[in-house]
Amino acid sequence: MGAVVRTFFTLVLGILVGGAMLLGYVETHPRYTASPPASVARPVNASLASAASGTAAAPAPAALLPVDNNNRPTFQDEELLADLYDRVSPSVVNITVRTRLPGSGNVPEYEQGTGSGIVLDTEGNILTNNHVIGEARRVEVTLADGTKLAARVVSTDPLSDLGVVRVQTTPDKLTPAVLGNSDTLRVGQLAVAIGNPFGLERSLTTGVISAVGRVRPSGLGRRSIPNMVQTDAAINPGNSGGPLLNSHGEVIGINTQIQTAAGVRGNMGVGFAVPVNAARRALPDLLAGLKPAHAWLGISGTAISEDLADEQNLPVKQGVLVAEVLADSPAARGGLRGGGRRDPASGDIILSLDTRDVKAVEDIVAYLDQRDVGDRVTVTYIREGATRTADVTLDPWPDDQR
Repeated sequence: MGAVVRTFFTLVLGILVGGAMLLGYVETHPRYTASPPASVARPVNASLASAASGTAAAPAPAALLPVDNNNRPTFQDEELLADLYDRVSPSVVNITVRTRLPGSGNVPEYEQGTGSGIVLDTEGNILTNNHVIGEARRVEVTLADGTKLAARVVSTDPLSDLGVVRVQTTPDKLTPAVLGNSDTLRVGQLAVAIGNPFGLERSLTTGVISAVGRVRPSGLGRRSIPNMVQTDAAINPGNSGGPLLNSHGEVIGINTQIQTAAGVRGNMGVGFAVPVNAARRALPDLLAGLKPAHAWLGISGTAISEDLADEQNLPVKQGVLVAEVLADSPAARGGLRGGGRRDPASGDIILSLDTRDVKAVEDIVAYLDQRDVGDRVTVTYIREGATRTADVTLDPWPDDQR
């Protein structure tokens, strides 16, 4: 009997010890310490959960939610850009040009280049850059549907780096772009470029408006292009002539230039576009086959800084010191005088044009760009310590200054 009792108590003790060990293993093993699957997989009405617990229900992690390919959430910008591209990319064309190489002699040699263009209307007019088509012997346009069409150059504006070509096709093949307003641009706004970099048709890149009001050389003569739009949207060879767009898909600029370091051919995040409002002013003449006229004053000069004012003992620390007045120019007829190399401080100091203060040469360029040939402008300047004014009538840019 005693042996039976001992065996019974030993069995009970073993069961208790084994159960305790099993319970300890379950409580400490990570596989069994996670939240019950039902609390994740089971959808719970947020208002009911809140009412039951007294607190708002925490949303389930996105990675644990079931994937619904038909209703998958996307970033708002993704939808905006995808819709924008669907709407606007048919308005962008690929332009292929054939130009004669200079100095090729009696046996002409040719090279092929590519650029981009913007469909303006259903009559076949396409806006692009002068440097894309200006020297072309042959121009071919590829539409969004792959149709290739011969194009003829209608007119160019080298001083603004703009030009128009025209194709013959049915209106249903052409999707005109919408032109926006570049005067209202703000730094930080979305900027979208669509074009054909390195011949890769209708590629989209994005960035922001990095700066406005930039003045850049036109690449032809002394005139600079004012009010250019700077962007960090990638612009590469082949993008020239294509649109820079705002978030509404409106054209705000015509992509034209990039700033690069020596030896670098592609984008470095500093690109420039001709403002679309400059194109608006030029288009009536371009579409009529005429060269737009640009107002010309006929001076060169430099902005006055505090250092320059102190070094040359100038009477003001702000304005433009006139270095040269070209012969038979509006400035020359108005009596303005340049200082020259020997005595630069003797040049007139321009303070304002009409009521617009002048702090840099770029201010003069930008103001003249808003005026027409034949307009009268009052120039306020300082000579020998005295403030004077001169009324000048603006001429068109002469061909020998282009």
